[in-house]
Formats: sequence, structure tokens, C-alpha cells
Amino acid sequence: MADPADPLSPPEDPLPPRKSAKIYSTWPSVLAGGFSSAATKTLTAPLSRMTILYQVSGQGPQGGLIANLKSVAQREGFRSLWKGNLVSVIHKVPYGSVNYYAYEYTKVRILRPYWKSDTDPGIFVRFGCGLVGGACASSLTYPLDIVRTRLATATKDGGTIIGTMKDLIQSEGGVSALSRGLPATVMCQSLNLAVNFAIYESLQVQLIMLEKDLVSKYLGPEYVTNRQRGSWISSLICGACAGTTASLIVFPLDLVRRRQQISSTPTSIPAVVKSVLAADGLKGLYRGIVPELVKVVPAVAMNFYFYELFRQVILKNVSIAPR
Repeated sequence: MADPADPLSPPEDPLPPRKSAKIYSTWPSVLAGGFSSAATKTLTAPLSRMTILYQVSGQGPQGGLIANLKSVAQREGFRSLWKGNLVSVIHKVPYGSVNYYAYEYTKVRILRPYWKSDTDPGIFVRFGCGLVGGACASSLTYPLDIVRTRLATATKDGGTIIGTMKDLIQSEGGVSALSRGLPATVMCQSLNLAVNFAIYESLQVQLIMLEKDLVSKYLGPEYVTNRQRGSWISSLICGACAGTTASLIVFPLDLVRRRQQISSTPTSIPAVVKSVLAADGLKGLYRGIVPELVKVVPAVAMNFYFYELFRQVILKNVSIAPR
């Protein structure tokens, strides 16, 4: 220790030595992300198909959601409600893996200095990581996305992934046809996932803390655990808030990208928006919002719930970053 009376005494270190940052594993996100995305997409496939059919229809399906589900099932068979689901799963497995891995990697390796605290990344870091995850996932898996849209809107069975890709390339302008609608998709999915991650994770942290406080108060501190995984009920609540908010924000852009994906010729975002507004007004940009909202609440909840279940329960003894 420095002696203030001795001018030759070495100065005292003004700051304590910094603790080394804890190392978190990001590889479990690859497996957990693929698993949760595939499971969620399969369980919500009928609603996903109805959303797309609403979005790409020139005049919009007549009647309510249930009536249209019945109509499609009667006209094309019950299994047709899952039309395009195989390519959806093939698309969603790498999509979910890339999305969650990019999110966790950005959070742990790049934006770590900007965390709100050592145990809380904060809502803004979550939002930024969601933007990165969405941009990476939608860009790397986009050809499968456009193929899935074509298969989901097809009126005849028998279409295949390879066959649809060949038709696009041969009859609609070459390989560039597989990237039609990509800019709108990247903007849409990046913002969608950023809002979902920011709201869902931030709310889930608060609900987990509230649950621990209630357990400690009414059952005793010895019953409090250190788990980060929320319950199914809390996941549903957070999924409802995050999914509804994100969908209301990005849905017009989602409709635009779907219209671009089924178009046989390149169309710009402003051109599609102008066409929709001229035909149906502002409400036209939200065609299909009902099945989307019905789907998105359980979908977001299941996606995050399955993701954390796989990471924290199935893949035990791995060091994962705070939510």
C-alpha cells in the first residue's frame, strides 16, 4: 500500500484487477435452434399455409379462417393443410440453427461490452443481436423460402423442391429468380426477429424473477432455483406479446415479399405496395393478418420454449449465456 507521507512510495493501483469474463457456449444454439424451428413449423403448418394463401390472393379468400381451412381440406384433402411443410422443415432447420447461433454469438462474442450488467444483456443488445440473426438466417436459406412459398400456393400436388427450383431457373430468368424478394425478406425477418427477441427475452427475464420472488415469499428461499427456462405459461404470455407486436409491425413487408416470391417477373417493393394500395387500400397490406396472429402466439411461445428445453434440459452441463 502506498504511503502518502513518502513521495517515493509506489502509487496504489486505482482500479481493482478485472475479473475474466465467463466463457459461454454458443454451439448448443445450432442444435436447439434447428430442433425448435422444425417442431414449431410442423405444428403450425396449416395456419402458415392459410396466411400465405390470404397474402397472395388477388381478391382475398371469402369467409372466416375456420371456413377456409375446411374449404381447403375438402377441396384438396386434409393433408393439403401441410402442403409445402417438408420444404418448410428443410428450410427451418438451417434457418433456426443459423438464427439462434448468430444471435448467441453476437450477444456473447461481439456485444458483450454493451451488456446492461454481467447477468443481463439488456433489451437493446437483444434487439441488435436479433437483427444480425435474422439477416444471416434469411439470407443463407432464402432459395428454400421462395420454393416453399411456391409449393404452398400451388393448386396441384406433386411439386418437388428440385423441380420447383428448376422451373424457376429455366422459365423465370435464371438463377437470379431464386433471390426474388430477398431484400424485402431480409428487412422483414431481421426486424421481426429483433422485436421478438427483444420483447420475449426481456419479458421472460422479468417473469422468471417474479416467479422466484413468489416462491421465496410463499414457499421459502430453499425452494428457489437458478433455472433460466420459463414455464409454458410464461412462454405463452411472452410469445403473445412479442409475436403480436412484431407481426403488426412487419406484416405489410411480409405480404410484399410473398407477392414478390410468386411473381414471374421482378417487381420492386414500392411497385408492390402501390399495387396493393390501389386495389384494396391500406387494409390490403394486412390481408391474412388474422391467421398470422392466431398462429404467431403459440408459434413464438413454442419456438422459444422448445429452444430452451433442448439447450437446458436435453443438452445438460453446458454453459449458456444469460437471456
